[in-house]
Amino acid sequence: EGELADEQRQAGHLLSEQQVQMTNIARRVRVNPDNPDVRAEAGDVFFTLGMDREAARWFTTALQIAPNHQPSHRGLAEIAARQGDRAEEAHHRSFLDAPNHQMPAVESENVEGLLQ
Repeated sequence: EGELADEQRQAGHLLSEQQVQMTNIARRVRVNPDNPDVRAEAGDVFFTLGMDREAARWFTTALQIAPNHQPSHRGLAEIAARQGDRAEEAHHRSFLDAPNHQMPAVESENVEGLLQ
């Protein structure tokens, strides 16, 4: 019983730390809703909790504000890797490998498909 009680206390402490962290991030998002860094921080918290869908939502909203936002592409790449989606992972990692945070080059065949 002693070990179980200790584990429950530790779990409760971690949960309360995460709640405080999320409350702080939520407040920061309300104060500065167009800050992609704050949105990516929220994504990181949800990723750490294993809540990939919620994490992806936060990373995606950051990319809507700043399409080349490195932390958000990194987060989405990590989610894709965890889920085994190698194509999606490679897509987001291509933004991380691009010099000067530029968008990766679009292959000509993809452009032609978009123009049709």
